[in-house]
Amino acid sequence: MFGSPVHQEGIGEALAKAFAQEGAIVVLSARRVAELERVRLSLPSPEKHLTLALDICDEQAQQQALAELLARYGKLDWLINNAGISQRALVMDTTGETDRKIMEIDYFAQVALSRRVLSVMLQQKNGQLVFISSVAGLVGTQFRGSYSAAKAAYIYGPIAFEPSYLNKVFVCRLSFRVL
Repeated sequence: MFGSPVHQEGIGEALAKAFAQEGAIVVLSARRVAELERVRLSLPSPEKHLTLALDICDEQAQQQALAELLARYGKLDWLINNAGISQRALVMDTTGETDRKIMEIDYFAQVALSRRVLSVMLQQKNGQLVFISSVAGLVGTQFRGSYSAAKAAYIYGPIAFEPSYLNKVFVCRLSFRVL
């Protein structure tokens, strides 16, 4: 697992615990290393898991984190895209800067990381890409217009990347999921 920010008692932490309980090696990534370490130490056999400091919006940091993961484990089976921020404001009171920041973190940066990982998975001829979305992406939520738009981008947007990958994805047993 890679790319799943951890928030206390949130989706990332719950996923990390569930995967580790099933025997998976879990790689936790986010900006808050102390929080990642807290979660790593709570997992079964914490010594086999890894924490990586990662600002998902920094594409050079994405490449460095992926290289570190591959150097240690040699492969990557799953990428669970769970990064995200939200806002609480009316659409008319939300600044363009806030809109762009939410779209960058909640959508564009995760798609960029997924492109990097996809090339590794294609070479491996297997892998799972998962995007954590929200019901807010389907129906919208009061005071969270930008967040809803970013989550809708996974559901309705071009997350299958390019049509030229479709044959490779089938042959290599890759799969994409939006949850």
